[in-house]
Amino acid sequence: MDIAFTRYMEEQLDKIEEQHLDWIGVLKDFYGPFKVSLETAQAEMKHAKAETTPSEYECPKCGKQLVYRFGKNGKFLSCSTYPDCTFACPCDKEGKMVEEKLSEHECPKCGKPMVHKNGRFGPFLGCSDYPECKTTLKLDKEGNVLPPKPPAEPTGVKCYKCKEGELVIRQGKKGPFMGCNRFPKCRTIISIKQLDHLKQLQSAGQWPPETIEQADELLGRKKAKVPVKARK
Repeated sequence: MDIAFTRYMEEQLDKIEEQHLDWIGVLKDFYGPFKVSLETAQAEMKHAKAETTPSEYECPKCGKQLVYRFGKNGKFLSCSTYPDCTFACPCDKEGKMVEEKLSEHECPKCGKPMVHKNGRFGPFLGCSDYPECKTTLKLDKEGNVLPPKPPAEPTGVKCYKCKEGELVIRQGKKGPFMGCNRFPKCRTIISIKQLDHLKQLQSAGQWPPETIEQADELLGRKKAKVPVKARK
């Protein structure tokens, strides 16, 4: 961390707050050098990720040497003959191979044992035949397998945003809701309480409306009030 630069930026921000300095000019002065540093860092990171380092381990699948690679979750071990051999496994901070612990569960797709893994969102179970089988199972805080989410239930109501998809009922953390079946391309979300109302509108030929503003009006959505300061 550049302490002098941090101090300078804090002084500039104080001056902006006191309305003694143009904030747009300060951002331009900051972003110019920052953009160059960012592009340099991105180029170096891509180069570092592409490099491999030999390890002391032998690939249990083909017998070739394992090498260290970098992925989105950090360093891991992979076969040096990749992509001919797709074996990969995690390693600890010291680079030692972490043996995946077998679980008591079988893969619901191929029937092979599921193994304990760790990812960005915590521990989970993955098929031991990965990457041939990419089945995963979520775990709760106690390590118990969570039941799979039920499939989305179609409603027959058209999506008012994309005009192509259909609203389906999904299960969220706070309960059921309606979303477009073209997610993530379309991110429409509507309260489940509106389902009967929407079906009536569609039967009457009033749904989907031509504009989002008309949809908001039919759904009884209130427009957000603009703060007085923002109007100036």
